[in-house]
Parts: sequence; C-alpha cells; structure tokens
Amino acid sequence: DKYVKSNIDASQRKLMEIGIFSMAAITPVKNITNDTTVNLVIELRELNRREILSSGGLIAVTVNEGVDPVSALGGDVSWKDRRVFNSAANLEIKSLLAIPLETGLQYPRATVDVLLSNQWILGLRIPTELSGFFQSFRNYEQNEGIYRYGFQLANILRLDDRSYLRTILRWELFDDKKRDNKNDIENRSFRIIGRLDKANNPLYPSRGYVLFTEFISVGGLLGGNRTYQKIDTGIQGYLPIRKDWTMASRIKYGMIFDWDEDYDEYETTLLYDKFYLGGSSSLRAWEALKFLTENDENTPRGELIRLLLNWEIRFPIVWLLGGEIFLEGGQLTDKINNVALKSIQWGRGFGVTLASPLGPIRLDYACRFDKPGSGQLNLGFLYIF
Repeated sequence: DKYVKSNIDASQRKLMEIGIFSMAAITPVKNITNDTTVNLVIELRELNRREILSSGGLIAVTVNEGVDPVSALGGDVSWKDRRVFNSAANLEIKSLLAIPLETGLQYPRATVDVLLSNQWILGLRIPTELSGFFQSFRNYEQNEGIYRYGFQLANILRLDDRSYLRTILRWELFDDKKRDNKNDIENRSFRIIGRLDKANNPLYPSRGYVLFTEFISVGGLLGGNRTYQKIDTGIQGYLPIRKDWTMASRIKYGMIFDWDEDYDEYETTLLYDKFYLGGSSSLRAWEALKFLTENDENTPRGELIRLLLNWEIRFPIVWLLGGEIFLEGGQLTDKINNVALKSIQWGRGFGVTLASPLGPIRLDYACRFDKPGSGQLNLGFLYIF
C-alpha cells in the first residue's frame, strides 16, 4: 500500500481509542534493499487490565441543561476493567463529588456512573457507550435536594483529536424525594452534538476557531412527560494581535421550540431546561443565573431564546501570571422578533490568570454598563471559552 502519513496517524489514534494501550506508535523505517518502500514498526504498551484510579482538583461540571458548565472543586474514584470477559469492552464504575464555585450553587453534587463501552459492534467500528447514572444535588439556592437517575446509549464519530459528531439516546427521571411522585419528571430525549475544533491549543488557544452545535429532541415519539426541541449553536475565534497577545471572541445563539407554558411550573424547582445567563461561564457582570429574575422575588428566570456575545484580550504579565480585559453582552427573550442589538445588555471587566499544566485559573471582576457600581467577582477554571 502507498504510505500516507495521515492514514498512519489515524491508525494510531484508533488504537489509543480502544482504551487498553498506554502507547501506540507506528514508525516508518527505511528499507535498505528497496528505496521505494519502507517498513513499519508497531510498538504497543498495554495498560493494566484492572485498576483503581483517582483524581481531584478544579474541574468543569454541568449543573443544569440550560446553564453553561461551571467551575467546581471536586474529586473522583473509579474502578476499571479494560477487557470485560476477555473482550474489547471496557467497564468503569466511577463516583464523583464536586462543589461548584458559583454563588448560589455551592452545594455538594454526588454522582455515580456505570459505563460499558466498546469500539466495535458486529465487526464494524462504531464506538458505543451504554451507561447508567445517579446524581444527588440541589438546584439554585434551594434547601431541598433532588435525585436524578437514568440510562443513556451514546455513539461517537471522531473527526480528529478534538472534533467529533456524537449522538445520545437518554432516559432520565428527576425525583424531588417526596413520596407522592407528583412532581417527578420523566425525560426521554435524543440529541446530536457536533464540534469542529480548529484551535491550535485546547487549553491556551491563540489561533484558529471552534464551531459547535447541539440539537435536542425531548418527548414526542419517545414518550415522557414533556415534548419540545432545543438547538444551541455558536462559534469561537482566536486571533493573535502581537507576541503572546490574543483576541478571543464568541457568539452563541439558542432557541427552544414547542415549549408548553405548563412546563414552567417545575422549571426553577427541578429542571432549569430553559436558557439562563449570568456567572463565570457566560456573563460575569451578573450573579449566576440572575441575568433575568422574577419580579416578586430574586429567583432566576429563563427564556426560550438566548443570544450571548463575548470578546476579550488575553496577555502575559509576568512569570505564570496573565491578564484579560473583556466586553460581553447578552439577551434572553421569548420571541424571536425581540432579538435586536439595542436590546442587548452589556458588561465589562478585567481579570488575572494563573497558568497551570491543567489550564488557566482566573479571577475576574466585572460590572454592568447600566449599573457601574454593581461589581461581581468570579473565580473560574480554564478560559471562559
């Protein structure tokens, strides 16, 4: 066969994705007897079949469907069997305890996952995961806890190391821990997630772009308590403006279709499925989730349409310290006709970052244009985008 480096790289990546090798190297070696051919030397280093792993530190966690992932202090312990019944299937049992750093969300979140994965189905390479999950958590500024548990079947098609197309079929139940079951919500959903990552570095990007889209269909033919569709899409761009200085920008737009007003009854008690803004992962000049609030109380209010704009300049200061100045704006509304530049609310601010091998740790200060004295301090892990 003709030697094509991209094919060799793809083969190495697929070998690593199996999950049983710590190293997979394919090296061309010159054939001294024929100058038109090369030999390939394949080196594989196998991982332990069974082991217990643990990790901890600052991580990003998803707190609710309508909220961008937030920074949290957490740790996990997992047990792995990389060749279940001497097959290519992987079994992992993982427990995670995390405490989000966002104001109002600072309650421990406990998660237990059981994951069975395989790279092959009926002789075809179709990376597939079957998982069951259980979570115990509290929603924003609530005293009562919530259980969330369910199952999901997921497939992933990797386009390269950081780009992929992923499909998920999920059944989940939200339980408010009351015995009457009146407020329990059963969701059955199908989602498609696409990501095209052309940034030059996943942790410290300075050039390139990232495109991402997520489509969710809840209920309908799948059944469950609710039926609606949701789409969320966006683009991130990175442009070097001088040595070690980067201009970063992001635009996100999302819409929910076929939402029934009856669903609002449990929106801020169980689910938070609508779009919300505010906090260290979206608009830093507002408290977490409180870009909009209910008139009679300080309860976050979500809407069916979200527009989010972020710009920031990142630059070095000294040693591992860096800085950032940013401008950001957003809008939440229930009608597409209301989306307009004049309706966007704006914030601005600056921050200090500390470089680490796992990504930057940042401390940001931001204030609103319409309320200059309403400053917010945010602690976050990784750049906001």
